[in-house]
Amino acid sequence: VGDDVDKSKLSCNIFDPRGNEIPSKLVPSDNSDIFRIMYTPFEAGRHTIDLLYDSVPVPGSPFVVNVKSGCDPTRCRAFGPGLDKALTDEPATFTVETRGAGAGGLSLAIEGPSEAKMSCTDNRDGSCDVEYVPTEPGEYDITIRFAEKHIPGSPFKVVVTEATRPDKVKVYGPGIEHNQVQEGVPAEFYIDCGQAGPGKIAVKLSSSDGKPISVQIGDRGDGVYSVSYIPPEKDSVLTAHVRFADQDVSASPFVMTVAPAPEDAAAPVKVSGDAATKKNLPASLPASFQIDAPKQGTAGAPATEDINVSIKGPDGKPLVPKMEQVEDGTYAVTFVPDECGPYNVSIKCGGKDVLGSPFLLQAIPTGEAEKVKLLEAIPTNQEYGKKNHVALDAREAGTGAVTCKIVSHSEASDVDLEVIEKDGFFDIFYTLKDPGDYDLDIKFGGQNIPNGTFTIKVD
Repeated sequence: VGDDVDKSKLSCNIFDPRGNEIPSKLVPSDNSDIFRIMYTPFEAGRHTIDLLYDSVPVPGSPFVVNVKSGCDPTRCRAFGPGLDKALTDEPATFTVETRGAGAGGLSLAIEGPSEAKMSCTDNRDGSCDVEYVPTEPGEYDITIRFAEKHIPGSPFKVVVTEATRPDKVKVYGPGIEHNQVQEGVPAEFYIDCGQAGPGKIAVKLSSSDGKPISVQIGDRGDGVYSVSYIPPEKDSVLTAHVRFADQDVSASPFVMTVAPAPEDAAAPVKVSGDAATKKNLPASLPASFQIDAPKQGTAGAPATEDINVSIKGPDGKPLVPKMEQVEDGTYAVTFVPDECGPYNVSIKCGGKDVLGSPFLLQAIPTGEAEKVKLLEAIPTNQEYGKKNHVALDAREAGTGAVTCKIVSHSEASDVDLEVIEKDGFFDIFYTLKDPGDYDLDIKFGGQNIPNGTFTIKVD
């Protein structure tokens, strides 16, 4: 371009084989008299370049360029949040663009702590949207290749963290139930965050007069927290806001009306031991607590038959505790939580709950059940009325005990069952009194042992 030419009047239009104009740019070089035309063809074929000065074609214009197919993976790009971070069990997405890269196949792969299902949607514009769902936290590598070569940035390092799920938080217990909250009687409820992922709990309790109520939060382990408080005067309406990871949990806020204080007859009874401390209990090992009532002859002293203890296991079925009167007004209660899970312990005096009842306890696994060995095969066909024996070696299983349940399919048959332990060896003796099918389940520390669950047919 000469010095006497008005360079602002230069223009350029480039058209693909279908007559569509593609973007182009006139760029001056270091020598102001020389210009470069920059453009990117997106397909092979005949392209025309119209170079104009003051809207008039320059000599030789239009120029014809035959574009051939090529392949340049460096012209591909991938972008989107799914190439940086993701959450477990939630879809993560990103986009891959191959426009201008020429001919070639696109391949994607993801490697990490878990297999992540991946799907790809072709947008038919030289791009595709990719979605994947990781199921375990950790670092993942996402490899993207075009024409068998890595595109820029590949492999991408993605950090997957565990998702926070407030909807998985469970709140339960008498402290949030109607007709269970009584004036001046310590109330308690539980927050189970075991399936909710990472996050902190927060509890705000207030009464209908707008006054906040102090709560005590205790960590019981396994993601379960206890919340205790003293209810105010009767007829007060309490509102409990329970939040996890700064979000309300399901059914929050909880609303309760305070009932009148219990009658004095039950008030003097005290409970101590495992039921009162509400600690986690090791499954399969005996749990015990003590009930102290006024001695006979004193005011409010109950008769022995007025003390009632009922216990329900995780399956909702009752357990029969062992209750002994150790002295006047004092009773020792023992039971074995053979299954892992929550136990409801109800203690009544004269038909009324004592302070703190019902008590909610949690039985947790103990020992290493997988190391318990059956010393002999158990026949699946047996005779009714005959005494049977199962021998087990639990010397390497650690702390815990063997428990056994035998349940008839008819639920009407009676089973005599006894478990004896000596030096880490356990012997189970049982008699099946009626013909039929029975389910036998042997556990150690509340956990299934190898080959310890099967069905017996009795003829």
